[in-house]
Formats: sequence, C-alpha cells, structure tokens
Amino acid sequence: MRGLSGVGAVKAAKAEHRAATAQREAAERQAQLEVMEATRMLEAARQRVAVAGAAEQEARQALEHAQLRYRTGAAPITELLDVQAAQTNASLSHLAARRDLLVAAAALDLAYGVYDQ
Repeated sequence: MRGLSGVGAVKAAKAEHRAATAQREAAERQAQLEVMEATRMLEAARQRVAVAGAAEQEARQALEHAQLRYRTGAAPITELLDVQAAQTNASLSHLAARRDLLVAAAALDLAYGVYDQ
C-alpha cells in the first residue's frame, strides 16, 4: 500500500508542477504584453510631444505677427486676442503632451518592475 501512496504523491507533485509552470508562463506572457503596450504608449506620447511642440512654436510665431499687425494698426484687437487664445491653447496642449510622456515613461518603468523593490 505504501508504494501506491508514493505513486499518488508523485502524480500530485507533477500536477502541481505543471500548474505552477502554466501560471509562471501566463505571468510572463502578461508581463511581456504590459511592456509592449507601455512601449507603444511611450512612443505615441513622444510623437504627440513633437507635434504639440511644433504647433506651439507656430502659434508663438503667429502671435508675434499678430502683435506686430495690431501695433501697426493693421489688425483689430479681436484678432490679437484670438491669436493669443490659440497660442495659450497650443502651450497647454504641449504641456499636456509632456505630462502624458512622463506618465507613459512611468508606466514602462512599472511594467519593467522598476518599482517592485
């Protein structure tokens, strides 16, 4: 009888080992997916920062031109105010994109386990 209980214990241990291996493999796949997603989000955030930065620069130039036109009497105050509002919105969009970049970088660090200490 002892031999049979030993066989049962070995079978149970093998089953536990298979289950643990399956759990580990699933966790590894999940971690890889999280890293891939975080990397994709980081790259998208970098692109948004570049686009928003260029838009902000264009808005600054437009504001400079509008200010000059206003000072010389070639543009009404409403045009200047509209361009100022557009420049402010462009600056806010650039700041939001930079914030998103920082959040995406932190998410990638998290996916890599940097904060698991």
